[in-house]
Amino acid sequence: MSDLARRLLALFVLCLATVALAACGGGGEDGGGEEEEGDAGGSLEEPSEAVQRRVTMTVTTFHKSFADGDGGNTCDALGDEGEMKLMRMVRGATDCPDAVSKLEKARNDAKVPPIKVTSVMANRKRAEAELEQGAPVKLVLNDRKWEITDPGGALNQPQAKPQAQ
Repeated sequence: MSDLARRLLALFVLCLATVALAACGGGGEDGGGEEEEGDAGGSLEEPSEAVQRRVTMTVTTFHKSFADGDGGNTCDALGDEGEMKLMRMVRGATDCPDAVSKLEKARNDAKVPPIKVTSVMANRKRAEAELEQGAPVKLVLNDRKWEITDPGGALNQPQAKPQAQ
């Protein structure tokens, strides 16, 4: 094999290895198939006021809809991942609106406490809304719409009122 042929073969193998590594991608630390931080637009930073407003509005609209037992609007604010998390929380739920309905019935007329978004951090693909109380709400930007992937503290359930005997 000539020197030129060996160099071309080595270059070809190197190119194949590079393509293979790029195609592999990677899951998160837990192997759950989530995008790595670099793939998800980098670290979170303080976003523009417009992004802060949109993320805050998504979270507060979700919470109000949930508190009102409005399954359609509650589920509209959730991405596929968020819907699946909500459905896993509720035994026997057939879909997302059914899960919201079952949670509303389980509240037994107790009011859902209000939430307050205290800060928003975001990048071009994902965001986190910190709440005054409870776990942060995680969102992703999907087709120019912020969708909740993990409702965190926005699903804080009240203590159910005891039923009259």
